[in-house]
Amino acid sequence: MVTTKKNTEVEKKSKIATEAKAPKVAKKVSKFVIPVYSIKGVEAETITLDKDIFGKEPNDELIAHYLHVYRTNQRQGTVSVKTRAEVIGTTKKVWKQKGTGRARHGSAKANLFVGGGVTFGPKPRVFETRLNKKQRLLALFTSLSQMYREKGMFGLSTTGISKTPKTSLIASLLSTLKLEGKKVMFIVAKREKNAFLLSARNIQGVTVEQSSTINTYLIMNNNVIFWVDNALSAFSEHFITSEQK
Repeated sequence: MVTTKKNTEVEKKSKIATEAKAPKVAKKVSKFVIPVYSIKGVEAETITLDKDIFGKEPNDELIAHYLHVYRTNQRQGTVSVKTRAEVIGTTKKVWKQKGTGRARHGSAKANLFVGGGVTFGPKPRVFETRLNKKQRLLALFTSLSQMYREKGMFGLSTTGISKTPKTSLIASLLSTLKLEGKKVMFIVAKREKNAFLLSARNIQGVTVEQSSTINTYLIMNNNVIFWVDNALSAFSEHFITSEQK
């Protein structure tokens, strides 16, 4: 078969049209990696994240449910008022039953009088509600996955940090990374009273939390989180072990 110039042009156009119609498939991220900064704000290395923790699909409904339960459980429920039986005072009849032209009343402790008891007022109660363990863990992993997708997660190496606490050191780090004014949480393996903790705790909007005690509320309540030194491995060890129990 003889291939003409016209046939070649038709084939090229057909190939271009086929490629244009073919849907573009998004490249899947094979690795979950975050940068690790030195205390001076210089990127030193990268660290690979566990896909089972940081690769969860978005689940706004679960996050909202967790936050509702968490905030509900923060209520003390200690508010209390006195009923007419609990008010201290005389039980003498305020005036005689008939002849005054006024409404008949008994004790001055009745709710109609100033200083009397309260009808159907609040009493101490327990507001506690619960989420099961699987829901709590999934909510935590989902919130961390969201933080990772929004590029609000970094690692931090405190190698070479001075033993003398210096607030200016952490302030300089945040300034270098352009994080001033944002809510930042540093996650440490163990919350000890060391130079890093003392340097970070005096900056507004900055908190230091232990890896084994963080929760979904803390994650969602911050703009940026830093995994300090071996905090990430301590977190994975604690919660993956907890998930398997």
